[in-house]
Amino acid sequence: MATSPLPGPTDILLPSPSSAYPPDPMNQPRAGHAAMKPNQVGQVILYGIPIVSLVIDGQERLCLAQISNTLLKNFSYNEIHNRRVALGITCVQCTPVQLEILRRAGPCPSPPAAAA
Repeated sequence: MATSPLPGPTDILLPSPSSAYPPDPMNQPRAGHAAMKPNQVGQVILYGIPIVSLVIDGQERLCLAQISNTLLKNFSYNEIHNRRVALGITCVQCTPVQLEILRRAGPCPSPPAAAA
């Protein structure tokens, strides 16, 4: 049974869980969260899995491709997309600079080297 391929390495990011759901009284805000700068790389532990985050437009965003390849690997692209839309979770596309930052942080592979 073939499934749709997942999005490009990290060209789509999800908002961090703290902005997607009402605040959890058991979950305190991250230290220094308000001081995060644009394109600053961070890390969030989501269900025990470290997920790279990136600050875009003042919001800490999580990498959809990394989440899809780890926590949601048993779901098809369509299942993930439909649930994301139903929950009102918006995605943004990374700029080339942001994509390079994420490549260096580790969640997405570098592009293949050109043949000489």
